[in-house]
Amino acid sequence: MSDEDVRRLLEAAVRHEPPLTLDRGAVLREGRRRLRVRRTATVGGTVVAVVAVVIGMSALSGAHFGMPDEIGPAQRPAVTTTTTPPLTRVPPPTPRRPP
Repeated sequence: MSDEDVRRLLEAAVRHEPPLTLDRGAVLREGRRRLRVRRTATVGGTVVAVVAVVIGMSALSGAHFGMPDEIGPAQRPAVTTTTTPPLTRVPPPTPRRPP
């Protein structure tokens, strides 16, 4: 098979295809648009992450949520305990008699 035969076969295979046209301006515009979208998404995601960290740290530290500025030591609970005598009586020991 010669080069000419290969060329004729390829032309026959793509004869009904539309011609390939590239608009350089359209390709550049689409590339710039995608870059702008990617950068906007990156900046937006970073801002959301920073805000989430700030709010989370604020919540964990107790700021702006009605917590007092200073927290004192815990007080002892006001609990009293009482004891009751046992219910069973133990008989007193009996003296031993000598044998």
